Amino acid sequence: FDPAFITESQEYRRLVRNLPCTEWIPSNTVLKAVVDIPTASFTGPTETCEGYTNTFISTSSLQGATFTWNFGVGANPATAIGEGPHDVVYSIPGNHTITMDVEKDGCSASSSQGIYVESAPVLNALLVGNASCDAGGNILILVQGVPVFYEYNIGNGWAVGALAYSDLPVGDYLVQVRSVNGLQCAIDTLVTISGPPGLSLDGYTASDETACLARNGKIDITLDQVGTP
Repeated sequence: FDPAFITESQEYRRLVRNLPCTEWIPSNTVLKAVVDIPTASFTGPTETCEGYTNTFISTSSLQGATFTWNFGVGANPATAIGEGPHDVVYSIPGNHTITMDVEKDGCSASSSQGIYVESAPVLNALLVGNASCDAGGNILILVQGVPVFYEYNIGNGWAVGALAYSDLPVGDYLVQVRSVNGLQCAIDTLVTISGPPGLSLDGYTASDETACLARNGKIDITLDQVGTP
């Protein structure tokens, strides 16, 4: 016996009788259970930058369901289990597809969403010159591609085309580069400008340390430094 479409769980019992008898004999009871139909939906960004962290989480609330994720090519991690939140980083620019499947009691649902990953700037070189006794340090930023497509900042505000910074005081600098157009994807790295080596006494010698007050003593000092002090 297969009942018609039902919307809630029902119990069924088979009754039999042996004609011409009129009394029905009940058999075992069978439960026809109706389970919840899962739904699949989630939230997360639809565009991002290469190397950025993106968070995805299911908005489907279904107790006991299994959630399976696939975040597409270039994603780390590429797959995940559970409602989330899941943090995902993309290393390959372009368009990717995220899919979440929900399953419970043999019933399933699926949801998909696209995400666009924009390229991040690429540093070919970052040259740092330390300060000297009579001049500050310098930073030279060399990027891959056309320099005017990027903005640069070392803590004094964003500027286009400012690839070289000079006469900088000793200290730490957060060097930032971002694209001018699109999502303005950015990268950063911390560099340090050091000062010149300090003066140190390699040693000294003295003579006539016990001389009378009317006589002059002598102290010889040797500086441990390369170059002109």
